[in-house]
Amino acid sequence: MLPACADERPETEESTSASPPDTLILRTEKVEGRGLYEFGAGSLDFVDTMGLFPYPIVYPDRISAIRGARMVIDLRADDADHIDIITGTQEGLEVFVVDQNDNQDFTDDPVRYLLRAHSKTADNSILCYYQRRVEGTVFRDSSYIKIGRSAQDEDWILYGRNEYLRTEVAVGKDTYQLGAIDWMMAKTFTYGNRAELAIIGTNDKQLDTLPRHDIITTGEFLTLAGEHYRFDSITNDGSYITLVRDPTFAGLVGTQVGMLAPSFVFVTTDGDSLRSAEMQDRPIVVANSCGCGGDTLSGEAFTAIQKTYEEDIYALRLDAGFKRPSPGWNVDTRDPYNEDLYGKYRKAYCSRIAYLVGKDQRIVEKFDVMDWDTALPRHITP
Repeated sequence: MLPACADERPETEESTSASPPDTLILRTEKVEGRGLYEFGAGSLDFVDTMGLFPYPIVYPDRISAIRGARMVIDLRADDADHIDIITGTQEGLEVFVVDQNDNQDFTDDPVRYLLRAHSKTADNSILCYYQRRVEGTVFRDSSYIKIGRSAQDEDWILYGRNEYLRTEVAVGKDTYQLGAIDWMMAKTFTYGNRAELAIIGTNDKQLDTLPRHDIITTGEFLTLAGEHYRFDSITNDGSYITLVRDPTFAGLVGTQVGMLAPSFVFVTTDGDSLRSAEMQDRPIVVANSCGCGGDTLSGEAFTAIQKTYEEDIYALRLDAGFKRPSPGWNVDTRDPYNEDLYGKYRKAYCSRIAYLVGKDQRIVEKFDVMDWDTALPRHITP
């Protein structure tokens, strides 16, 4: 484990009263690897090194056809440090080198072969040091990254921060262990308003899996000792998480399990126009699919849902264009008429999250669409 990053302590401190505190400000620590989360990454593109680095670089002699990449550690900073990486060929094999100690010298860093990037484990983690600037103060920080070939496409070289944040909080008689990541910032060492948070353990019991419906993002709620706490914010470097108690959860509209489901309208690729208000006699499955990277599994999952539950549910599939339309309602999220549905149940170009809306118009389940065969049977008998 590494110590957490720079102090960005919010002004409000945790309540010490006997009643449930209204505000919880939690100090986090970095943990190597992804824990219960999958590996998040983006593609890494190498270019000619001519003019790439703003300072003199020392290159290894035995590597030829060298190309380089610079990964910024903080997109919000005006003068942010970078992680410098080169790739090339050594003895006929493709290799890469990371300037781990941030000294503009690649000769004192290990030469690594490009292997497949594993999902959750800390295998192939690379410890990197960099300079972080907070309110005019510069200090040396560190964390882990992982670089490897994509399992879906060998031509893709993936790069991602290989850490998650962990913290602990006592509410009432229970102690909760929380974990946080940020998929959207996976190529930096920062956290933003799309960070995700989940309870990963309670008291002495640690979870071994993390269902999608237990993962929340900023603005959503954790249940601690029967109280609902809104994930209010996370500092830029991830060092502090703020939770705020909110007793109004039962009356809120949103896509978190237990909330009132947002109403919506949509038009299918066949030209059928419908409203959720006309579909209240059956449960509704709103299933996002995405063909990014040649994926077909999310579309196949929707077809399986249709085939398994037939007349027991209403089901609609959301995607940005359809190379392989499924039987039933296909909803093109690029159609301006579907902006309402997109803004409430997708909110991203690529998504594979699905929702089950009960006949009482509350969100019953939130799950990865490929996990439909374990998620839906808990609520619906085919």
